[in-house]
Amino acid sequence: FNLTRTQVLDHIKEAEQYWEEASGRDLFDYDPTKKNSVLIQMVYDERQEISTEVNSEQSNVNQDKNTLKDRVADFNRRSYLLEQKVSSFNEKIGEWNKNPTKTAEDYNKLVAEQSELERQTKEIDAEEETLQLSTNDVNVKINKLNGTIETLHTVIEVKPEEGLYETASKTISIYYNNSRRELVHTIEHELGHSLGINHVSNPLAIMHVRTNQTLEPTSDDLKALNL
Repeated sequence: FNLTRTQVLDHIKEAEQYWEEASGRDLFDYDPTKKNSVLIQMVYDERQEISTEVNSEQSNVNQDKNTLKDRVADFNRRSYLLEQKVSSFNEKIGEWNKNPTKTAEDYNKLVAEQSELERQTKEIDAEEETLQLSTNDVNVKINKLNGTIETLHTVIEVKPEEGLYETASKTISIYYNNSRRELVHTIEHELGHSLGINHVSNPLAIMHVRTNQTLEPTSDDLKALNL
């Protein structure tokens, strides 16, 4: 989950505070030595495994895209400058043809400039091929990322819950850490179940059946708490 024990405890404390501040009641008390209390555990399964893979692949793709973007910008700049040099050289050739009585030194300078422009042109052509290969490589990584995301969606359809409260054992299992806010919401939702709250119909509520980004209990949450 890429979380320390301290971070998990901080998230639990934050989720607890949202319930207690909204209700004005002391609902929870952290005591790891107390028996028959609610246990919160992080359960690592394929949902988190694939999600971690998605995040890693996304990071790599973004990095490669940014690098490629910079290289393309540099390539375009160099191509433009080369075009300007070639245009200037062609003007010199035109002047030479109009006045062929120039010295051998002038001729040698033109020949040297032509050789240098040919070298730079080959260099640009080679870079263009390399950029095309790099672009193809990024596209392959994007396709792989999309496949991994699709796999994650398939797994989540089978196991949609990010957390689960089991009444008999008084155990909250957290399966998924997508972001700090979403994790706090999930803990808060399952703590609500530990208080005996069922799901509510308000899609913005903490206790709605589907995950959202809400952190502060709504009036529907508090009404369900007081039932």
